[in-house]
Amino acid sequence: MAYYKAISLLDLNITKPDLIKHEIDYFDKKKDTMSKSDYLRYVSEAEVILNKLKEELSNLKCQRDVAEAELMFFGDTSELTSIIDNLNSLLMLLEKVLIKSINLLLQVFKESNVNLNNRHVIQTVVLETQEKRAKIFTDLYTDRHSDLSSIRIFNDNLKKILMKRLKSLTS
Repeated sequence: MAYYKAISLLDLNITKPDLIKHEIDYFDKKKDTMSKSDYLRYVSEAEVILNKLKEELSNLKCQRDVAEAELMFFGDTSELTSIIDNLNSLLMLLEKVLIKSINLLLQVFKESNVNLNNRHVIQTVVLETQEKRAKIFTDLYTDRHSDLSSIRIFNDNLKKILMKRLKSLTS
């Protein structure tokens, strides 16, 4: 059960990350009057959140690896191994898309700081950042949409195998 929990946590963090800070909506309403310091504070907070998300993904992958090793110790079958391999492959693909998006967002924020330091108008920088962020989000959700249903199928199959194994152990 530890493996199923670890996979579920990793799945949720990869497929439903909180990349959209609520403040960006606030900035949409305030973009004409926003100060440079407000914008820099937002960028700084967003960078911290994105880097923390990358760190959390790394920790969740370690937990998954440990739980997978425990599971394989007690139930190494070809059916289980196949499902785990397919599930890990899909999660790895989704993780690559997510990490790519996070890195692109961090790059956008870095560029916006350079533009502000080069005396660009704050409203122009905010609009450019919002446009670039919107494209990154669109690409992220487009790239991962097709794989999400496959993860659910493999997760369901994994649950069935684990339940069957538990029943056999209690009999």
